[in-house]
Amino acid sequence: VLDAVITDVNKLGLFAQCGPLKVFVSRASLPPSFVYQDDSAVGCMTDGEVELRVDSDIRLRLLGVRYDSMNLFAIATINESYLGPIHHSNLGGQGNAALFGSLGSSDFAASQSSPLQSPHSPTL
Repeated sequence: VLDAVITDVNKLGLFAQCGPLKVFVSRASLPPSFVYQDDSAVGCMTDGEVELRVDSDIRLRLLGVRYDSMNLFAIATINESYLGPIHHSNLGGQGNAALFGSLGSSDFAASQSSPLQSPHSPTL
């Protein structure tokens, strides 16, 4: 599962970029509710509520990867739970604590300064 940025949308699907990896998501790998809208200057896919357009962030799952000496290319899907457009919300200055609403504030603070944490453990 990767996060990528949409670079092109057409009636066959969409293209996205994740670092050097170019990814294609075909119409068959999009949720069936998404339809192509070409009435704007830049095409987009929409389901009436959400739009997939150029420069939108998207979460996708790779289905296959191909590479040669100069390029990396993959096909992917967004037709599964937790995949699709990424909505960035304003955290209102709450920082990482807002991302972990299920933790109490004291639990979050304790998790940030745990003496049992390995120096190689990822930090939040």
